[in-house]
Amino acid sequence: MFLGFCVFQRPRQNHQYIREGKGKRLYRDNEPECSDLCQCGEGVTLVCNTICVQPSPCKTPFAFYNHAAPAYQAFRGRCLCYSGRFICMRPSPETYNIPHGVFMFLGYSETDEDFMKTYNNLTVLDAVNSLDSFIREEANNKVFIILLLLYNSNNQFFI
Repeated sequence: MFLGFCVFQRPRQNHQYIREGKGKRLYRDNEPECSDLCQCGEGVTLVCNTICVQPSPCKTPFAFYNHAAPAYQAFRGRCLCYSGRFICMRPSPETYNIPHGVFMFLGYSETDEDFMKTYNNLTVLDAVNSLDSFIREEANNKVFIILLLLYNSNNQFFI
Protein backbone atom coordinates (compact mmCIF):
# COMPACT_ATOMS: atom_id res chain seq x y z
CA MET A 1 0.00 0.00 0.00
CA PHE A 2 1.39 3.40 -0.99
CA LEU A 3 1.31 6.07 1.66
CA GLY A 4 0.67 9.64 0.63
CA PHE A 5 1.86 12.91 2.09
CA CYS A 6 0.10 15.96 3.44
CA VAL A 7 1.65 19.36 2.74
CA PHE A 8 1.79 22.11 5.35
CA GLN A 9 2.40 25.56 3.85
CA ARG A 10 3.37 28.88 5.38
CA PRO A 11 4.06 32.09 3.47
CA ARG A 12 7.75 32.57 2.63
CA GLN A 13 8.75 29.17 4.08
CA ASN A 14 9.51 25.78 2.61
CA HIS A 15 6.62 23.34 2.42
CA GLN A 16 6.58 20.71 5.15
CA TYR A 17 5.69 17.20 4.04
CA ILE A 18 4.08 14.87 6.56
CA ARG A 19 3.64 11.20 5.73
CA GLU A 20 0.13 9.79 6.00
CA GLY A 21 -0.42 8.40 9.48
CA LYS A 22 2.35 10.54 10.98
CA GLY A 23 2.56 13.91 12.68
CA LYS A 24 4.99 16.77 13.00
CA ARG A 25 5.42 19.72 15.32
CA LEU A 26 6.17 22.91 13.42
CA TYR A 27 7.58 25.84 15.34
CA ARG A 28 6.80 29.44 14.48
CA ASP A 29 9.66 31.87 13.91
CA ASN A 30 7.65 34.93 14.91
CA GLU A 31 5.93 33.32 17.95
CA PRO A 32 8.44 31.18 19.86
CA GLU A 33 5.90 30.18 22.52
CA CYS A 34 3.50 28.76 19.90
CA SER A 35 3.75 25.89 17.46
CA ASP A 36 1.49 23.90 15.17
CA LEU A 37 0.98 20.21 15.87
CA CYS A 38 -0.07 18.66 12.57
CA GLN A 39 -1.30 15.14 11.84
CA CYS A 40 -1.68 13.68 8.37
CA GLY A 41 -4.70 11.42 8.59
CA GLU A 42 -6.15 8.76 6.35
CA GLY A 43 -6.80 10.01 2.83
CA VAL A 44 -4.05 12.63 3.30
CA THR A 45 -6.25 14.85 5.45
CA LEU A 46 -4.18 17.43 7.32
CA VAL A 47 -5.34 18.49 10.78
CA CYS A 48 -3.30 21.09 12.66
CA ASN A 49 -3.74 22.42 16.18
CA THR A 50 -1.94 25.44 17.56
CA ILE A 51 -0.43 24.99 21.00
CA CYS A 52 1.05 27.83 23.02
CA VAL A 53 2.88 27.64 26.33
CA GLN A 54 2.63 30.28 29.00
CA PRO A 55 5.87 32.29 28.89
CA SER A 56 6.91 32.20 32.56
CA PRO A 57 10.33 33.14 33.97
CA CYS A 58 12.63 30.69 35.78
CA LYS A 59 13.97 31.53 39.21
CA THR A 60 17.25 30.44 40.78
CA PRO A 61 18.70 31.60 44.11
CA PHE A 62 20.85 34.05 42.13
CA ALA A 63 18.81 35.26 39.17
CA PHE A 64 15.60 35.29 37.17
CA TYR A 65 15.64 34.10 33.55
CA ASN A 66 13.05 35.06 30.97
CA HIS A 67 11.11 32.40 29.10
CA ALA A 68 13.24 30.97 26.25
CA ALA A 69 16.43 32.49 27.72
CA PRO A 70 19.60 30.39 27.73
CA ALA A 71 21.28 29.70 31.05
CA TYR A 72 24.13 27.66 32.45
CA GLN A 73 23.93 25.59 35.61
CA ALA A 74 26.89 23.95 37.30
CA PHE A 75 27.16 20.22 36.49
CA ARG A 76 24.07 20.44 34.26
CA GLY A 77 25.59 22.33 31.35
CA ARG A 78 23.59 24.51 29.00
CA CYS A 79 19.97 25.02 29.95
CA LEU A 80 16.92 26.76 28.55
CA CYS A 81 14.25 28.43 30.64
CA TYR A 82 10.98 27.08 29.30
CA SER A 83 7.66 28.05 30.82
CA GLY A 84 9.03 28.46 34.33
CA ARG A 85 11.28 25.37 34.39
CA PHE A 86 14.78 24.65 33.13
CA ILE A 87 15.49 22.08 30.44
CA CYS A 88 19.18 21.19 30.70
CA MET A 89 21.73 19.04 28.93
CA ARG A 90 22.15 16.92 32.07
CA PRO A 91 20.25 16.44 35.33
CA SER A 92 21.73 17.36 38.69
CA PRO A 93 24.47 14.82 39.48
CA GLU A 94 22.98 13.93 42.86
CA THR A 95 19.76 12.71 41.21
CA TYR A 96 21.24 9.72 39.40
CA ASN A 97 23.81 6.96 39.51
CA ILE A 98 24.50 5.18 36.23
CA PRO A 99 27.05 2.50 35.35
CA HIS A 100 29.95 2.97 32.95
CA GLY A 101 28.98 3.24 29.30
CA VAL A 102 27.82 5.63 26.63
CA PHE A 103 24.60 7.40 27.51
CA MET A 104 22.40 9.99 25.91
CA PHE A 105 20.55 12.45 28.10
CA LEU A 106 17.15 13.46 26.77
CA GLY A 107 15.74 16.61 28.34
CA TYR A 108 12.13 17.52 27.72
CA SER A 109 9.35 19.78 28.92
CA GLU A 110 6.52 18.22 30.92
CA THR A 111 4.42 21.24 29.93
CA ASP A 112 4.88 20.42 26.25
CA GLU A 113 4.30 16.73 26.87
CA ASP A 114 0.96 17.49 28.54
CA PHE A 115 -0.11 19.82 25.70
CA MET A 116 0.83 17.34 23.01
CA LYS A 117 -0.70 14.33 24.77
CA THR A 118 -4.07 16.05 24.46
CA TYR A 119 -3.80 16.06 20.66
CA ASN A 120 -1.78 12.98 19.73
CA ASN A 121 -1.85 10.76 22.85
CA LEU A 122 1.96 10.47 22.77
CA THR A 123 4.44 10.84 25.62
CA VAL A 124 8.20 11.18 25.90
CA LEU A 125 8.38 7.37 26.03
CA ASP A 126 7.00 7.30 22.48
CA ALA A 127 9.81 9.66 21.47
CA VAL A 128 12.33 7.23 22.96
CA ASN A 129 10.78 4.36 20.98
CA SER A 130 10.84 6.44 17.80
CA LEU A 131 14.49 7.31 18.41
CA ASP A 132 15.25 3.63 18.96
CA SER A 133 13.64 2.72 15.61
CA PHE A 134 15.52 5.49 13.81
CA ILE A 135 18.88 4.44 15.23
CA ARG A 136 18.26 0.80 14.34
CA GLU A 137 17.38 1.76 10.75
CA GLU A 138 20.42 4.02 10.37
CA ALA A 139 22.81 1.48 11.91
CA ASN A 140 21.71 -0.94 9.17
CA ASN A 141 22.91 -3.98 11.13
CA LYS A 142 26.50 -2.72 11.12
CA VAL A 143 26.56 -1.98 14.83
CA PHE A 144 25.02 -3.76 17.77
CA ILE A 145 22.86 -1.20 19.56
CA ILE A 146 20.80 -1.51 22.67
CA LEU A 147 18.67 1.51 23.45
CA LEU A 148 17.17 1.22 26.88
CA LEU A 149 15.34 3.70 28.99
CA LEU A 150 17.37 3.53 32.18
CA TYR A 151 16.15 6.30 34.39
CA ASN A 152 13.83 9.27 34.62
CA SER A 153 14.94 12.11 36.85
CA ASN A 154 13.67 15.69 36.90
CA ASN A 155 12.42 15.75 33.30
CA GLN A 156 15.52 13.94 32.01
CA PHE A 157 15.72 10.47 30.55
CA PHE A 158 18.92 8.46 30.41
CA ILE A 159 19.11 6.25 27.35
